[in-house]
Amino acid sequence: MKLSDLERLSLANQFRIRAATEGDNRLLHYAEILEQGHESLYDLLFQSIAEPKPRMVGDDVKDILVMFLALEASYDEGAKPPRSAMFPKFLGFEKTDPHFEIARILIQEAPEFKTFRNRPLLAPEPTLRSYMAMLDIWRKLGRPPIMNGGQVAAVVTGAFGAI
Repeated sequence: MKLSDLERLSLANQFRIRAATEGDNRLLHYAEILEQGHESLYDLLFQSIAEPKPRMVGDDVKDILVMFLALEASYDEGAKPPRSAMFPKFLGFEKTDPHFEIARILIQEAPEFKTFRNRPLLAPEPTLRSYMAMLDIWRKLGRPPIMNGGQVAAVVTGAFGAI
């Protein structure tokens, strides 16, 4: 990783300020690494920073949550999932799935997803494959906020031919 002199100075100053306020001498070592330009040690400074997630992952998470809101609104309006439906309700994601952290943040921070806040977010089994099949159908239907029984059946079974 390459950092400009300005970036190194700025980060070093931030580490020094944090060291002074938090009393953590490890942060002073981080400032020294930056000030002395030890590029081979930069990984130590950024080890807690995850690789960026593609925007598409975040967009899929938002759509999955909106789709489940639409399914629940449809259930409230009388549309029922077929008995064969595996995931008629949102069950969360696996902890290792990159969608998990995005969903956790959206559910905690975005008011439109507050309905999911008191539900488990850690899925008991893999869910992404089923969610993506469901999402594909829901998107093909035009992302309806309320669905009829046939549309609900198509979405929850992941089978477009069901409508």
